[in-house]
Amino acid sequence: MTDLELEHRDIGHGVTIRRAEEREYDQVGQVLLEAFTASGKITEHYRQRLLGITPRSKTEDVWVAEDVDGQIIGAY
Repeated sequence: MTDLELEHRDIGHGVTIRRAEEREYDQVGQVLLEAFTASGKITEHYRQRLLGITPRSKTEDVWVAEDVDGQIIGAY
């Protein structure tokens, strides 16, 4: 598998997994926050962790799932 295939992979059904771009970090944080608060309350500390994509990206890869229209529908 090439580096490009690892960084941008079609997993079927119109969903692509790829690394998040820096310009998307705010949106990624919001997607994560919505996902984790949908099932209940979270602590303020955890909320900040979910929204803190920029610091996280310094030590971890940030991945997104996007639909066929390019909308971010999930993140890790």
